[in-house]
Amino acid sequence: MSPWTWIRNAARNLRHRDGVARDVDNELRAYMDLMADEYRAAGLSEADSARAARVAMGGAQQVKEQILDAKAGATFETLRHDLKYGARLLYRTPSFAATAIISLALGIGANSAVFGLLNELRLRSLPVDRAQELAEVRLDGPRCCRHTGRNRQVSLPLWEEIKRQQQSFSEIFAFADTRFNLAAHGEVRYIEALYVSGEFFSTLGVTPALGRTLTADDDRPGCSNAGVVISHSLWQREFGGRSDVLSQKLRAEHPIVGVMPASFFGVEVGRRFDVALPLCASGFNRRDHWWLAVMGRLKPGWTAAQASAHFAALGPSLLRNVVPPEYDAAGVRQFEALRFSVNASPNGVSPLRTEYVEPLWLLLAIAGLVLVTACANIASLSLVRTTARESELALRLALGASRARILRQFLVEGLLIALAGTFAGVVMARVVHGAILRLLSTPTDPIVLDANLDWRVIAFTAIVVGIATLVFALAPAPRIWRGASLTASDRRATHGAHRIAVREMLVALQVAMSVVLVSSAMVFVLTSRNLLTTSPGFKADGVLIANVFLDDGAHPPDSRAAIRADLATRFGSIPGVAGVSYSSTPPLSGSSWDSAVGLPGPEGERRAETNRAEVSKDYFRVMEIGLVAGRTFTAGDIPTSPRVALVNETFVRRHLDGKNAVGRRLVEGQQRFEIVGVVRDTKLYTMREEFRPIAYSAASQVAQPGLTIRFLLRTTADTPGVADAVRRALGDASPTAGVRFATLDYLVGASAQRERLMARLSGFFGVIALALAAVGIYGVVAFNAASRRREIGIRIALGARAAHVTRAILGRTAIVAGSGLAVGLLLALTARSVAASFLYRVQLDDPRVLAAILTVIVGAGALAAALPVRRALRTDPVQALRLD
Repeated sequence: MSPWTWIRNAARNLRHRDGVARDVDNELRAYMDLMADEYRAAGLSEADSARAARVAMGGAQQVKEQILDAKAGATFETLRHDLKYGARLLYRTPSFAATAIISLALGIGANSAVFGLLNELRLRSLPVDRAQELAEVRLDGPRCCRHTGRNRQVSLPLWEEIKRQQQSFSEIFAFADTRFNLAAHGEVRYIEALYVSGEFFSTLGVTPALGRTLTADDDRPGCSNAGVVISHSLWQREFGGRSDVLSQKLRAEHPIVGVMPASFFGVEVGRRFDVALPLCASGFNRRDHWWLAVMGRLKPGWTAAQASAHFAALGPSLLRNVVPPEYDAAGVRQFEALRFSVNASPNGVSPLRTEYVEPLWLLLAIAGLVLVTACANIASLSLVRTTARESELALRLALGASRARILRQFLVEGLLIALAGTFAGVVMARVVHGAILRLLSTPTDPIVLDANLDWRVIAFTAIVVGIATLVFALAPAPRIWRGASLTASDRRATHGAHRIAVREMLVALQVAMSVVLVSSAMVFVLTSRNLLTTSPGFKADGVLIANVFLDDGAHPPDSRAAIRADLATRFGSIPGVAGVSYSSTPPLSGSSWDSAVGLPGPEGERRAETNRAEVSKDYFRVMEIGLVAGRTFTAGDIPTSPRVALVNETFVRRHLDGKNAVGRRLVEGQQRFEIVGVVRDTKLYTMREEFRPIAYSAASQVAQPGLTIRFLLRTTADTPGVADAVRRALGDASPTAGVRFATLDYLVGASAQRERLMARLSGFFGVIALALAAVGIYGVVAFNAASRRREIGIRIALGARAAHVTRAILGRTAIVAGSGLAVGLLLALTARSVAASFLYRVQLDDPRVLAAILTVIVGAGALAAALPVRRALRTDPVQALRLD
């Protein structure tokens, strides 16, 4: 039979299945009548000939089933019946169906959500033409210079040298993340922005939705009011999607020349830009200011390794041409020691990826353990359900059903549960995805990742669902395969030890997985707590950070020191403000200034890697940073007085051998500082880090400060009221200035963001696993108590104490749970090295941690077993003895 004929016959049989069944009935009836006529002709009676015909045929219904099974499309018809029957059974057992579907939804949803985030951060390519050709130029080596932005690799002069001398890229561009203030004055209203070189859009091959993109002609010196390109979302949000947007300007300064398509978010995964400006509009051209990233398309035939070798050879020449002029000989040597590399970047760049990919892989493993626990729980419930259906199985076997046919029915029922769990899991995945993004994002620093599924996530989810379905749907397979020996009346014979052993093994697996998950949750929660309770070296409560942005036109360099002093006086007179200071790099703010200072000594000058900050004289009082030796800055430290500096304790220990620092000299470029004091250590970048060496210089000795002033206000009143007063005072002093607020205690919490993510999600997964394990223990204890009801009744009738009956019921279950507990602890201790880099001042083998884990697991198991034990102890001996 040709395939087309088979398909045509199958379609006809499925479409007219009732008619086909009637035709088969008629054919069988006619055949039996012919056979009966032959037996009557041989001399049998009417009744005997009819009986002989039925016996010779072997059963009309069985023959009918065989004929229908042989017809084209019979498999689809059988599957339809199986689906209908399975749905009816699940409807009649809502508690089993709900438990199984919810368990599976939690496991599938958690896995799909975490893998979806990994796919976005690590696997998915940028939505641009020929993304596989993109590569990033990076600079590695000793830290130096001032850094701005998330993707800070090179300075503007260095970028220009790279563009002029490189030969490995056919097209190359530079970009930098920044923020653009939409408000002309008053409180700033930031949007996400990019500074881009003129080759940015043409290299990526992006076609605008409206207008044009920026080109090399736009990126020329003196373009302070240059045209800009806006994103599709800003076009909709700020301009209502107006068709005349190309005639509008941003902040009355920058004409809009183009609108990007909705699919283009830039090249940094996890971020979306609202406006793109040419590099020339930044005004940043210092050689020691690193704020740009460099990417491009490799030339045909070039690999990232070949490009790295090319840049390694070219690097000394590039760096030699852009050495900051204020560097001394040692600083020049350190600068020229930097090394270039080229990395393939088909999926863009992302500091978020660097920080969170490893935690997400770990969370995916944890979510996988949740799914294993859920499958074990469903398999255990399926075994109980199979026991309740033993009469049905025995009857179907007696009527001629094959074991393969019954096994297929169980697979179909498992598939129904898996499909329902998958649909619920997709909803769960969206919830978990949104929760993770909320944990990663802040109001001023949103993280944007696409929640839509692509083929990788769909394939991953399908594989997870398929494996899960096979695991729990085939759990009753051994029972079904032994089902040939069952009879409808012999239920008690099925209560053998093999069934109990399988269920107990599943419970032991659930307990082991829950131990691993609860232990991981506990150590991550302790890590988060330790980070948030660690002293940063200053008092964060009550400190309001007011980032003030002066207008260049209103405040030329010579007047900025005066406006800074005036603002400090105005802010200090606000009711509820106990002190005012300012710093070039407030702690935990993300700002950084790395430097290599010289330390003159009898044996010559040594280089010392340190972090730098310019602070006001009241900084240490406002931040409540203790003075160890010497003095802090005073009003006498002015631009014309000798330069002075303070260092922290780590600087003294690491660079001065712990000796007296007061009176020592520091050399930075052409400037010389005298160390006049030593202050306590403070955290600089994150709460997790060890204390770093820091050298502070007096901001009052800088004659021409920058346009950004980061004020720190120690407040005793409510923060919103003080912020409003700061806005009014700033408006009175400088109407064109902008301000953005943050609180120092918020920055402390944000620095432990990754650890809070791990703590909350692992805690959530641990609670799920513990609940599933408790359900498993409850099921085993309840089953044991029900199967031994006669024995329990006899024991109670003979006067057995409650403790003895409880021990009889729980004895084996306690051994099973204890073995699972031991295996789980062993697995947790074995896997601790995987999570070691994420922990902070906590050890999994700490006796206090182990005791807490044991308390939680044993307590949950005891609560789960309490109800069935209590029910068993209330057994009526008379009713128990009446059981067959």
